[in-house]
Amino acid sequence: MINNINNMTTLFSSLNTSNKNSNNGISSLFSSLSSGNSSFNSLNGINISDYASIKNGSYYKVMKKYYSEGGASSTDSKSAVDAYLKKNQLITDSSSSLSTTINDLRDMSYTEENRDDLVKKIEEFAKDYNSMIDGAGDSDSKFILQKASWLTNITKEYSDTLDGIGIEVGSNNKLTVNTDALKEADLNDLKAVFGANVSNFSNKVLYKAEQIYSLSKTYGTSATAYTSSGAYNRTYTAENSFDTLL
Repeated sequence: MINNINNMTTLFSSLNTSNKNSNNGISSLFSSLSSGNSSFNSLNGINISDYASIKNGSYYKVMKKYYSEGGASSTDSKSAVDAYLKKNQLITDSSSSLSTTINDLRDMSYTEENRDDLVKKIEEFAKDYNSMIDGAGDSDSKFILQKASWLTNITKEYSDTLDGIGIEVGSNNKLTVNTDALKEADLNDLKAVFGANVSNFSNKVLYKAEQIYSLSKTYGTSATAYTSSGAYNRTYTAENSFDTLL
């Protein structure tokens, strides 16, 4: 096993020659692993964050990219990064829009005179919700996927309540609004679903939308240092650019 680790050390040392800034941590990790049997077997001396990077699959993604592509060109790497950023931006935008819509609904007056505005805003809520579910479902981040899964499950739990005011929860986890039914729905029922009550449906959606937004701004989580295509995120923040490892 130690021989295999030594071979991996050689591989990452060679990668380090052309990408010193990106790969110093990788090479150092595998060098430390090959330094002695006792420390390796007991995990003594191994940096916990390095171990976590192995466990969450970051290094696996790099290895997979290296062997499957034989070293991608800078143009290919940039295209992969651009595609990832575009997809992630859709999640950011949709979750932000959904949060804004929910906050608007919390502050609205649930009166007959204001019903038309309520109906329009609830239709907007459904549109934003569907957009966020679409984007999150296509995410490379397991953390975003987990939040979206939790959200669709809680929405299913409220399906009867939503159906009662004219909102159907489809088998594809999307919301469909029956505008005519919504116009006839009891205003107290609408307020119970979308009003300011912190334990109601819309506020539970708001909580997850804000979490998904936060994760999208850090590319899923600071632990996902690499995208599924093997691109390396140097700073993990949406305000800074990606660097490519290979």
